[in-house]
Amino acid sequence: TIFLETLYLTYSSLKKAAGSVLVENSPAHVDEPLLKLERSVLSLTYHLSAFPFPSELLPPLPIGLINVEKIHASQMKTVATTLSVVSTWWDKVSDSGAPLPTPPTGSSDAGVLQRYNAYNNRPGSTFSEGRYQHAIKSAKCLDVALMVLLSRVAFVAKRNTGTFSVDAVAVAKGLCRCSDASRAIEDRLASMKSHPEEDITTLLSSSIVNPNSQGDQTLLSQSLQLEKEYLVEVGSCLGQCAEKLISLALQDARRMSEYENDQEWAYFVGALTPALDHTQVESKGVGCLFDDTNTEASKLNAQALRQELEKMKAIFLR
Repeated sequence: TIFLETLYLTYSSLKKAAGSVLVENSPAHVDEPLLKLERSVLSLTYHLSAFPFPSELLPPLPIGLINVEKIHASQMKTVATTLSVVSTWWDKVSDSGAPLPTPPTGSSDAGVLQRYNAYNNRPGSTFSEGRYQHAIKSAKCLDVALMVLLSRVAFVAKRNTGTFSVDAVAVAKGLCRCSDASRAIEDRLASMKSHPEEDITTLLSSSIVNPNSQGDQTLLSQSLQLEKEYLVEVGSCLGQCAEKLISLALQDARRMSEYENDQEWAYFVGALTPALDHTQVESKGVGCLFDDTNTEASKLNAQALRQELEKMKAIFLR
């Protein structure tokens, strides 16, 4: 948690000092500090994108993606962690601030009843102001990490070495997680806008507060407003992250097309195809972007990625 806060605060300070000036000519040469930085950013990206929220709140990943990960793990003679309990950065986060409803993380839990009742019996499933703030910081850190990786892909292509490699399964997982959550949050916000009274009624009936108390109703109304503000921020940021994950996959697909490697291509296609099928980004966009231009851009990038996948598939299956 401290690392995430430090990273985000450092980036904010640098961004403020530099303004809108971007470094255009990053070095293409390879040295050990640069490699360590790239690997660290990759590792951070994989972890934060896979766990935008606590693991017990996340919906299942596509079975096709899980199978690709299992097969790859068995081929690499490593132990697959898909079915085991994975330690995440959320394990170090404690609750603080006022309690709030659990955020929606997939399309099936965006409804009002699901929001307040789905995880009542799960340990560690309560949410709070503090957890929302950590989720927002995590999403912003992920956004920064993805910008770094996107800026590096073009230079990596010039190295003609295998020192930098994007893990297709990790990117596909992140795309599913971020897109699922962002779209569910978008649905939730639409519900709050169209039926605000339903939220108050449901929250009153599922709590021990007195529905006839004006003070309690005011407090609940304030909590819902606070929840809405947090959802807008984390949802839009996760939508941007999903968009960048698609761009990263697309750039890496184009980089890979420069050379033919059937095994690597099969792994890439096997991971990203179920992710695109699951998220339906090509037709629906990534979710909570609040900008029609960005939504259309995410659709076009997803369509372009699908085309690259089909090209690869046609070649290694011929």
